[in-house]
Amino acid sequence: MSTDLFSSPFAGPMLPADYIRLRREAAGLTIAQAARPFYKREDQRADVESNLRMFETPGVTVKPHIAETLSRAFPFDASVYRQLCEQAPSRHPRLCHGCGCDTHNFCTHQNGTICTITADRICTVCIEKVKADVIRRAA
Repeated sequence: MSTDLFSSPFAGPMLPADYIRLRREAAGLTIAQAARPFYKREDQRADVESNLRMFETPGVTVKPHIAETLSRAFPFDASVYRQLCEQAPSRHPRLCHGCGCDTHNFCTHQNGTICTITADRICTVCIEKVKADVIRRAA
């Protein structure tokens, strides 16, 4: 299956900040929605949202205990995040550069089957979504 709908954003190694952003977006959450589990009072909201925005900034990494708490808001694997932070790109897990899924935390197709990550570093579910979007825009 050709993934020529995708281009250079998938060429390099995934950054830790990208992994956080992709997992949040794959869950369909805005920063504000993802922040909700982390504050109890409204006056804390802006600080939490600011921190989440910062976590998604290239070059920023978060401490392991903070990374582990992100799964309270969306599907997130702290061990994958640590590998992205601590290991050479050649030792990174195989991740989809469209949604951040991996072979242990995979997407499912509408028919219930699990995705696979192509050699182009994009999963089959993301490929389907992009193709559907292209068709929808062309209609």
